[in-house]
Amino acid sequence: MDPASHHPPRTRETGRTSLRRDLRASSADAVAFSLMVGTGETYVPAFALALGASDVAAGMLASAPLMSGAILQLVSPRAVRRLGSHRRWMVLCAALQAVSFVPLLLGAALGALPIGVLFVAMAFYWGTGMATGPTWNTWMETLIPPSLRARYLAGRTRRAQFALLVGMLAGALLLGHGRETNNLMPAFALLFAAAASFRAVSAVFLSRQSEPQPLPDGFRVRTFFEPGSKGHNRAGHRIGAAR
Repeated sequence: MDPASHHPPRTRETGRTSLRRDLRASSADAVAFSLMVGTGETYVPAFALALGASDVAAGMLASAPLMSGAILQLVSPRAVRRLGSHRRWMVLCAALQAVSFVPLLLGAALGALPIGVLFVAMAFYWGTGMATGPTWNTWMETLIPPSLRARYLAGRTRRAQFALLVGMLAGALLLGHGRETNNLMPAFALLFAAAASFRAVSAVFLSRQSEPQPLPDGFRVRTFFEPGSKGHNRAGHRIGAAR
């Protein structure tokens, strides 16, 4: 028997089915990611204030940890090359970002958390999150056909923004109820548990998307002083919307 008969060639119809599955998984990832932001990231400054931090410290939580994300983005190209896959790096970072909520969850459950630990946790959160931006852009360039890209990403963004609004409203209602019933810290614990769960779900949907080109043709890491083409990432693809 011809061995090829066990592996029928990829038809146009199977390709369309695979693409639809990938696009649905990507939309589900976007919704889960936005729910994480709405229920978790949005309320970290409020959590800091509830722990007794000063207004200045709470404000710094929304800005200072961002530097770690900017630094970790410089590591992404080398990490992708070492792993041999954009998807693997994305899934790893998403899983680690979910873990970053664990100290916040424990602190809310115990009713106390040193502000230094909170800063470290948020630096880890932003670092693992921002490190996925360039990687996701390059991956989607190879996954979404140009003829569908603008329309699909517009719809994906609408769903993500709606999920963000739902997450923020749910968080506000839960914290309001927690304050009224003198259960504010348990309410924060529920929010951070939900945020971690949503990011874990996001990682699962990322892992379910195909990867036509684990490393696109011409992929290489430029040195800091090496000139590059303006407006393009390190793989030579046009940079799209941020993750």
